[in-house]
Amino acid sequence: MDKLEELGLAEREPSKSDKRKVTASITARGQEQVDEGRKLYKSFVERATRHLTLRDMNAVLKTFDKMLNAANA
Repeated sequence: MDKLEELGLAEREPSKSDKRKVTASITARGQEQVDEGRKLYKSFVERATRHLTLRDMNAVLKTFDKMLNAANA
């Protein structure tokens, strides 16, 4: 969190009712970074899957499903 604050991507605000609590939130600059990351990811996925057949995509999705199940086990 310290690093995110240093970079201007997030901020902390102490609770007015409970001094033990702190609320963390993303800044406008942080949201811009998230949005840019999403665009880059979408572009990557589109380029990486452009030439895959439906069968290939089903195999990829099946593999991802197995990975998620393994991670949640």
